[in-house]
Amino acid sequence: MNTVTLMFKVRKWSDNPKERQPFDVVALDSSTNTQHYQPGVTFASPERAEIHIEVLERRIAESDHVVPFIKENWPVDGAIE
Repeated sequence: MNTVTLMFKVRKWSDNPKERQPFDVVALDSSTNTQHYQPGVTFASPERAEIHIEVLERRIAESDHVVPFIKENWPVDGAIE
């Protein structure tokens, strides 16, 4: 279905020991060398974030609208690290 794809990675966005959910998922867009983050979606562990990546990948496989939605609605958080 979808020929344009994004890669995802788990990122530890906070090193503050008081932060209860220091992980998030970023979408890596190699066509623009940018990474996008999903506002307000954070996780307590990398394992929980990996489960979210699996859900995102399934949704991309099922619908051509997911990648454009992510590119247009998830804020850019700089270049791919």
